[in-house]
Formats: sequence, structure tokens, C-alpha cells
Amino acid sequence: MNQWKNTKSVLTWFNNIADKDQHSFIAFDVVDFYPSISIELLDAALDFASNYDIITDEEREIIMHAKTSCLHSLHRGIIGVNGHHLLRIASLMLQWAASCELVGSYLLHLITTKHGNNFY
Repeated sequence: MNQWKNTKSVLTWFNNIADKDQHSFIAFDVVDFYPSISIELLDAALDFASNYDIITDEEREIIMHAKTSCLHSLHRGIIGVNGHHLLRIASLMLQWAASCELVGSYLLHLITTKHGNNFY
């Protein structure tokens, strides 16, 4: 199971695969991914991640609070593109990116669990 952030990394990895004809490749591009991440999905992803690293109750609470805060900011229109709102946007984007990466890894795990490891 792999997840990449840029095309160059994917191409380097793909070019090094031996016996490509014996594997399957799945690729998906997600539109509006972050807003569709529910609290339940994020919680399940955190449970999954806790199999590989220690996530304290305090860390989990901070992550959940950040997710909830981001969603409330979006719905209340607090996020804007003028003045001091730019810093807030940058901060939220970092939180979103981390959540997306975690949930993306969890979803890839679910796909691998269902369909086996015989694909990339």
C-alpha cells in the first residue's frame, strides 16, 4: 500500500516495479476530499493509525477539535481571502492535509484488506 504526493515519486516507484504484468494498479483522484471526511471516518482512521503508533487521548482530542473547528469555520464563513484571514487559511490547510493523508492511508488499507495485496 502506497500513497504519493507528486507525479515524479509515482513514476520513479512505478518504473522500478518488476513483473508489472503480474500486478494491478489502482489510482484515484479525490475531489472535495477533506469536507467529506466525517468525524466517524476520522475516528476510524485514528483507530487504524493507533495500530502503528501511540496516539494519546489528548492527541486524539486535539485532532478531533481541530477537525470540528475547521468545519465550523467553513460553515460560518470565517475563512476569507483578505487581511488576517490568510494566516488562518494556511493553518487550516495544514490541518486538512494531515487529516487527508491519514484518512487516505486508512482507505487504502481498507481496499487492500478487501482485495488483497496483489495490486499497487
